[in-house]
Amino acid sequence: MMSVAKAQLLLRQGRVAEAEREFAAILDNEPDNVQALTARAEVALRGEDISTALMHIEKARGKDAQDPLTLTNPGNILEAAQRYREAATAQRAALKVAPTFHAARLHLGRALELGDRPHHAIVAYARALQDAQNEGRWLDQSTTPPAFRPLIEHAV
Repeated sequence: MMSVAKAQLLLRQGRVAEAEREFAAILDNEPDNVQALTARAEVALRGEDISTALMHIEKARGKDAQDPLTLTNPGNILEAAQRYREAATAQRAALKVAPTFHAARLHLGRALELGDRPHHAIVAYARALQDAQNEGRWLDQSTTPPAFRPLIEHAV
C-alpha cells in the first residue's frame, strides 16, 4: 500500500498520472483521507476539471471542517474557474473558522481584485500583510514561503 507522502512526492515530481493512481488507491482503502482527497482535487484542477476538483475538496472539507487549508481550497479552485465572487465567499467562510489564517485573507484580496472589487481587495491585502507581519511573517525572503512571494509582492 502506498503512503500519502509518497504519492505527494510523485505529484511534486510531475508524475501526475502515477500520483493520481496512488491517491485513488489510498482512497479505496481510506475513503475519508483528507490529504488524498485534497491531492486528487489538485490533480483535477491541474487538468482543468473544476467540477471534479470541487467534488473532492468539498468531500475533504466535510471530513475536516476546521482545517484552514482545507477550507481555503474551495476558494482557490473557484478562483481558478474565474468564479471570483464565489471564491471570495469561500475565503470569507474560511476566515470565519480561522480568522488568523493570513493566506486565506491574501487569497480573498486576489479574488476581490479579479472580481472587479479593487477597493475591497486593497483592504484585504493590507490586513493580510499587516496581521502576518505583526506575527513576524512575510517580512522578508526568510519569513515568506516561496509559493506566496509573488502574490505578496503583488499585494504590496
